[in-house]
Amino acid sequence: MSSSSPSTSSSEFNQAYVFVDGLAPVPTANEQVQSSDVPGSSDNDVHSLLLPTLECSLCLSLVCEPISTSCGHTFCRVCLVKSLRRHKKRCPSCREVCHLVAENAAENVMIKAIAMLLDRDTYLARLEEAKQEKTSWTTLYPIFYYNSTIFPGNILSLHLFEPRYKLMMQRVVNTTNAFCYVPNFSNYCAQIGDVALVAKVKEAEFLPGKIIFIMEFPVLTYVYSF
Repeated sequence: MSSSSPSTSSSEFNQAYVFVDGLAPVPTANEQVQSSDVPGSSDNDVHSLLLPTLECSLCLSLVCEPISTSCGHTFCRVCLVKSLRRHKKRCPSCREVCHLVAENAAENVMIKAIAMLLDRDTYLARLEEAKQEKTSWTTLYPIFYYNSTIFPGNILSLHLFEPRYKLMMQRVVNTTNAFCYVPNFSNYCAQIGDVALVAKVKEAEFLPGKIIFIMEFPVLTYVYSF
């Protein structure tokens, strides 16, 4: 085996070759390969490779308003809302427990950007369909009871340590930052049509063993029991 450098000018090739007796020249590790020379690297090929991975496994269409669950799966917002309401807080793919509030959960902005880049027209069309679907949704808030009367505009500081309230507030902070506040001086049970306050979490600090919240109560609303 002998090695040599071809006489071709550097403007045509920017690599060195190793010549093997009786075989075609083999590029060395210094060879710079242009992307246009690689099979399957055209824009159309990239589009065809990526688009199937961005399909929602529930509707089998381009994902719209992508929401990622804690177990790592991603679905359209509308599809995930329907599934969680029908199957009691389970991931549609792996059946893991999923306490995500899909109606208000933050979108996966990276997946959204890629979907928009690959097929903007389809994404915008699906977005319009989703807006129509959302008009039939009912807003649901978790209910928190406390033995104190609060009026719109008041601010209340709470120190929460019970596990059930810690879990509830964690979900509130991770989703809508809102819940219904109902004063409770007896064994009260919320009923549809009762008047309550919508609490907006303005500050939240998580400490070992307890959570401290400072909340503002700006508006009146109706309680929905669930």
